[in-house]
Amino acid sequence: MSILPKRWVRQLIYILLLLPTVLVGIDVLFLRLFPNSVHFVLPVNRHKAVITQLAFRECYSSVFCQPKPGFMRLEKDLFLNKNWIGQIFVEYQQSSWNDLTGDQLVVLDLAVSNIEEDSKVAGNGMNLYPIRILNDLQGISGRKFISKIVGDDGKEEEVVYKIPSAKQIKEKGWEKLDYGLWVKYGPFDEFQALTDIDVLYGFEAKEVRHKWIKLPNPLLLNRVPVFLSFRRKGEKQSSKPKLKINSQGKFKILQVADLHFSTLNGTCQDPEPPLKPNESCFADARTLRFLNKVLDIENPDLVVLTGDQIYGDRAPDSQTAMFKALEPFISRKIPYALILGNHDDEGSLSRDQLMEIVEQLPYSLSEKGPAEIDGVGNFYVPVYGSRSSNVAMSLYFLDTHKYSKQKKVYPGYDWIKENQLEWLSKAHIPYLEDIENYSHIHLSMGFFHIPLPEYRDFHEKHVGSYKEGVMAPTFNSHARNVFGKLGVGVISVGHDHCNDYCLFDEENEEGDKTGNMWLCYGGAAGEGGYGGYGGTTRRLRLFSVDSQSNDISTWKRLESSPDDIFDKQILVKNGVTVWE
Repeated sequence: MSILPKRWVRQLIYILLLLPTVLVGIDVLFLRLFPNSVHFVLPVNRHKAVITQLAFRECYSSVFCQPKPGFMRLEKDLFLNKNWIGQIFVEYQQSSWNDLTGDQLVVLDLAVSNIEEDSKVAGNGMNLYPIRILNDLQGISGRKFISKIVGDDGKEEEVVYKIPSAKQIKEKGWEKLDYGLWVKYGPFDEFQALTDIDVLYGFEAKEVRHKWIKLPNPLLLNRVPVFLSFRRKGEKQSSKPKLKINSQGKFKILQVADLHFSTLNGTCQDPEPPLKPNESCFADARTLRFLNKVLDIENPDLVVLTGDQIYGDRAPDSQTAMFKALEPFISRKIPYALILGNHDDEGSLSRDQLMEIVEQLPYSLSEKGPAEIDGVGNFYVPVYGSRSSNVAMSLYFLDTHKYSKQKKVYPGYDWIKENQLEWLSKAHIPYLEDIENYSHIHLSMGFFHIPLPEYRDFHEKHVGSYKEGVMAPTFNSHARNVFGKLGVGVISVGHDHCNDYCLFDEENEEGDKTGNMWLCYGGAAGEGGYGGYGGTTRRLRLFSVDSQSNDISTWKRLESSPDDIFDKQILVKNGVTVWE
């Protein structure tokens, strides 16, 4: 009888010890090797949940109308609080994987009727089954009908459909609910089962979350276009993007200030030029046309949104408004950093809730920031060199809050707090070695919403328009000095829609202004916010960083002539903030 060498025995033991881990990994990530009874209780799957039932709940008052027993509710009135006699909510049951019984059905798909389109399918005039269901049942036996359908490319094409019977619809798991919604139930399938559901409002609504799907048709309601959106299991979202100077040594930033988006279309305020009699103007759509045009022209490496993306009480569903504002960047795969203004949290979501959502979106660099620091959205973003892992540029983002909490002593707007400034002075330290090892001159910029008090020190060394009073805090916490000590050469803000100047703010002998600094405004981009002051065309500001010459330059584009640039100027030359 032969005996295996000790080395072989050890290797065999190692293989046997590793085998369970390998099998679990294959089961979870690739193939279902284990039966459901084992697969569901694996530690990696225990917390996962799927939707097992959907329903609508009609209420005269949500306060006295609790969810059905065993159901959870989406706290979004489908009437968007526009119906004074009642509300409608989506409710659902959810179960974790390991709680599912062997014969329990789960929700696998959704479809919503579109009477106009569904009736165009030959043979479907009586039943009006949604085209999504007809596509799901194309393997059935039955009579074939040839229909002319407009495809996604806008061209008419012939499609052959088999119109199912009511029995075949039921056997496939489809059940009809109210408001044109159809729900497909079936045995659990971890890749087909719905895990989350949500509601978005308006025909302009966009779904920008990773692996979420917005149904193409709205529910059949008479008040507001309401779209259901859902998610199935999908791969984990990729990590936050890493900013890098391009191979030509350039880096371009588009600043988008004060979009003032609404949940629905939005109303144009002070449009320029003024509207003609009986001329309509949808603020968000008009703003998006301008924004998309500039994005196509400039193709920036980063977009910075400096607050008031949402217009408070005109956004009864803040999530819909925020998604609409961010879709142009996400669809183009452009990284963006967002900070909040004084109006963003005046809709349905708090500052914490908004930033928590934005943090998780694709291509977002935004962060809530340290919980112990005042404000939501204090964060630092490094920009790496084109040929190394060293940091070429530092970008600082701060929350400037809303309104003063000491109105009698310091009326008006709030200010950057002391603990924010302490954090600011140390935010770059984790990257200090990579900053010091950078072979060129390290550059720095800062972005936030409400201007510093120093923006009021207006003088002849400026470029751009000064049309309205500077709405800065009355209390000066000397944030400008902290930025100066960090070597920040340019700060840019929003808030004051009709100012778009860059002010050359020079250091002084008193020591409260360290280093020269450009104090810039982005100029408002959104038609939904105020304009006026003699007529103010919406605009966007851009910054170009040249890491070879160590320069920062800026220019703007107008909605009325987006192909042209104006007010182009050099802000930083060879690493030095200059007036030229």
